[in-house]
Parts: sequence; C-alpha cells; structure tokens
Amino acid sequence: MNTPNNGGPWGSQDDPKDPNENRNYQQRPKRDDEGGSGFEDLLGNIQNWFKSFFQDNDGDGWNPKTIALLALIGMGALVIFQSAFTIAPDQIGIVTRFGAYQAPPRPPGLNFMFWPVDQVQVLRVTAENLEEIGYRTVGERSGRREVPEEALMLTSDENIVSLGFNVTWAIKLSAPQEFVFNVAAVRDTIRAVAESAMREVVGRNRAEDIVTKGQAILQLDVIKIMQDTLDRYTAGVTITNVTISRPEVPPAVREAFNDVQQAAQDAQTFQNQALRDANQLLADARADASVQVQEADAYAQRVVAESKGEAARFLSVFAEYRNAKDVTRQRLYIETMERVLSGSTKVIMQNGAGQPGVVPYLPLPELRKRGDTQ
Repeated sequence: MNTPNNGGPWGSQDDPKDPNENRNYQQRPKRDDEGGSGFEDLLGNIQNWFKSFFQDNDGDGWNPKTIALLALIGMGALVIFQSAFTIAPDQIGIVTRFGAYQAPPRPPGLNFMFWPVDQVQVLRVTAENLEEIGYRTVGERSGRREVPEEALMLTSDENIVSLGFNVTWAIKLSAPQEFVFNVAAVRDTIRAVAESAMREVVGRNRAEDIVTKGQAILQLDVIKIMQDTLDRYTAGVTITNVTISRPEVPPAVREAFNDVQQAAQDAQTFQNQALRDANQLLADARADASVQVQEADAYAQRVVAESKGEAARFLSVFAEYRNAKDVTRQRLYIETMERVLSGSTKVIMQNGAGQPGVVPYLPLPELRKRGDTQ
C-alpha cells in the first residue's frame, strides 16, 4: 500500500517513483483512515484537472493543442474588443479599410468594425473652432499681440489700415470625410483663405468706409468668398461667422490720414455749398424764365388782338369807302393830318390878295395842358 508523501498533492520532488504512478496515486480516492475534508478533495480535483489540461500525456511539458486554443480564444477576444467602439452624441466616426474610406460615416452610439483591417477616426462635428487673423491672444491679463504681416492691408484709395478678425468654422456635417482626406493642413488652409479673402474685400473699399463701417461692409463678402474657396478645395468645412475688430490706421500714418480725411470733408462741404448755390441760382433763373415766358405770351396775345382789331377796323373802313368814297377819303385825310400835326408847333398862314399872311391863332390845346398840370 502506497502511503501519502509530504510533497503535497503533486507528490514530492524527490519521489523516485514514476510520474504516472504518482498521478494515479493522487487521483485515487482516499480511505477513511487517511483523513482530509471535502473541500480539500475538490481543490485537489481542480488542480488535477488543470494539470492534465495544460500538461501533455507524459506530464513533463505543456500541451501544444491547449496553448493554441488559448491563443486563438485570446486573439478572438482581442478582435471583438477592438472592433466595438462607441461614438459620443457630438461626434461622428470615419472608418477606413486599408486606408480607404468606408461610407457612410458612423453615427453616435455603439458601432462595429473589423479590426485590425478597419480603423476609425472620431471627429467632433458640433464643435466650433476659432482662428485669429491679424493678432494673437497672449493671455487673459496680457491681452492681445498684433501681427503686422497679417493685419496691415491696402485699401482701394491706396491707404493702409490695420485690421484683426476672428473666423469661426466647423466640420461640414454632410461631408466629414472631405475634412479627413482632402486637405492635409486644414487650419493653415483656413487661415490662408481667410487672410486672402479679407485682403480682397478691403481692396475694394475706401479706408474711411472701412474705419467707420467695418463689420457692416466686410463680413458678408468675406464669409461668401471663404466658403466658395473652401468648397472648391472640398475641405469639408463650414464658415459659421467672421467677427471683425475695430479697424484703425497705423500710428505711423495716422496724423496724415486724419489730415486727408479732414481735407476730404472740407471738400465735401464746399461741394455741398456750391451745389446749394447752384440749385438756388437755377431756381431763380427758372422763375425769371417763367415770368419772361408769361410776359411774352401776354405781349403776343396783345399784339394779335391789336392786329385783329386793326384788320377789323380796316375792313369796316374799306366797306364804308366802297359806299362813299369821297367822304371816306376826306375823313381819312383829316384824321391822318390830326395825328401828324397833333404833337407839332403850328403856324397858320392865309394866302390871298389883301390878306395879312399870318392868321392869329389861339393855342387852346396848350392852355388846356397847363390847366391840367396846375
């Protein structure tokens, strides 16, 4: 009868017996007189099972089939673990297979892919990104630092203004894959496009309009030009807003610019005064012309009326002349001589034998005029 050794359930390391014999000895049930408990029996059985599972039949090495099975199970668990991923509500997933885009974009929630063939890139599509052009924010207390090579721009009237602005952009929801694949340096591209668009719009406007109006005349045009350019690049970006800080003239030329603006305002004032005077003169001239036209119309009507009256008088006289030629001729002669001699000094002479020659004349018309003046 074999007696239990002191090497535990696996037997002593110095046991000279055959291992198979030792294993058979361990697997046989204990007799009542050998002692032990049920828990120890269960533990021993588990140990024996693991030993038989991992070791080969000879008991002196690992079982290759078991190792292969465990490796396969581990790799399967790793693939399943890596293939499952979660997209947050404000994100979207771009899956690539051997680097090629796999449409459509993965929505928020639990998603799966075939790892390691597939890879996923998560994008925050609802986040708005900010780019500073013409200045940089140094810190909350330090304020901002100007960047002259970006801020100084030329206007249409050949003046220089210093202008800083912010560009707010987000990933385009309809085509997030364009943001990932089409443009390598998206932020640098947006900054370059923003600066180019602002220079183009500033170059169309006068310095005075930019300094006084700024946001109102620049914002919409800059947004449109930027969006059109980025759409041509298929950058997958949406420009949401452009905020322009107060434009100003550089200190080196500010005094000269103010003088030019003052001169322009004075010129505008003089032009307004000249225009007001011209309008006043034009109104007076039009009034005088209207009066003269009315007087000319009245004169023409009077001349026409007089002519018609003279013609009617002539016709009436002619009708009387045909009825009584001698009497009418004598009357016309007397009336004509009356008109001719009415304003001249008259001397009446009487010719004939025994006549004194000059006839005394009583100037009744002159006496009548004198009486009227007194």
